[in-house]
Amino acid sequence: MAQRSWARGQRVRSRRPDGGSIGDGTSPSSGDRRPGRPDARAHQRRRDARHGAPHGHGARVGPGPAVLRPLYDESEFAVRNVWRLYGGWYDGDPARLEPPTDRSLAAEVAGLAGAASALADRGKQVAETGDLRLACQPVERAAPSDGAVQELRSGIYRERHQGERSLMAKGVFSSAAAQPVPADR
Repeated sequence: MAQRSWARGQRVRSRRPDGGSIGDGTSPSSGDRRPGRPDARAHQRRRDARHGAPHGHGARVGPGPAVLRPLYDESEFAVRNVWRLYGGWYDGDPARLEPPTDRSLAAEVAGLAGAASALADRGKQVAETGDLRLACQPVERAAPSDGAVQELRSGIYRERHQGERSLMAKGVFSSAAAQPVPADR
């Protein structure tokens, strides 16, 4: 009996002010606010997943209703985890089926760029445009090289930490800013 009252309390607490409930597939930002009517984007994402769309295709999560604000974790992380749970780990890119080590990929990319410092410079240029997500990629590939690259990497991750709202992302970026990349990675 206690379990039933607990479940009823959860249902009552999960009701949204617009009449839908959390997790029913409806979107408070969609035009159709009737409970139990999934929005068109949810149908499209499921259709894309059935037809082999890669992980995260159409799953870019932007600002949402108050119940989806990222306090502990990002909505994007939850979407990726649900995708992996129900869609599997393979994302449709055969190059990532058995990927190379980070170190060998970094060496190859640095060779294409001419030097690790060229990658670091490109990361700095991208960071100056404000795209910190992209700026992290070339800097990570150049990171095991020297102290100047490590300092640039730390600065970009400090900046990402300041711009994050979720506790998990703040922790990861803070840790990345504080610790240099091991040379054997």
